[in-house]
Amino acid sequence: MLLREDRAGWPYSVWLLMFPAATLVLILAAITQATATATVVAAENDSGAPEQVHISLAGANHMRVSWITFNSSAPSIVEYGENSNDYDNMVQGENTTYSYILYNSGLIHNAVLGPLEDNKVYYYRCGGVGPEYSFKMPPTSGANVSVIFVIVGTSSPQAFLTKLKRKKKENRKDIEMA
Repeated sequence: MLLREDRAGWPYSVWLLMFPAATLVLILAAITQATATATVVAAENDSGAPEQVHISLAGANHMRVSWITFNSSAPSIVEYGENSNDYDNMVQGENTTYSYILYNSGLIHNAVLGPLEDNKVYYYRCGGVGPEYSFKMPPTSGANVSVIFVIVGTSSPQAFLTKLKRKKKENRKDIEMA
């Protein structure tokens, strides 16, 4: 037996499908509403302003800048320089998108800045619009520079932290793989 019920104020229809042996399956038909919601969100952010700005080292003396826009004509450029609001360099990057079932990503941009000088602060903005960001390049590598990486994956964080604190007290520097 198949029953359909439209409830006032609900953004979807409820379908009740009854099987023998008293099995009841509830199917929410919200596909069209989900698509409409995604379209509205994208329309609200269509100015091309950058969102979700990230940086990452991209080899010696280079920095990768990544960001998302919801305007298909937003340029994949980064303006940067050594002084705030004074961008004497510009680099053209790339962009891509992806889709998964009903989800369509915004335009995902990335551009590599460089070559950059060690231990120097740089100011930048993405897409020629939006807020200014800054980062400081790492110092020149040498005897006086120490780098510590901690990568953690554990199902018992309390035991791991206790062990890590003990090693710190012992001033041990090693790598553990489990």
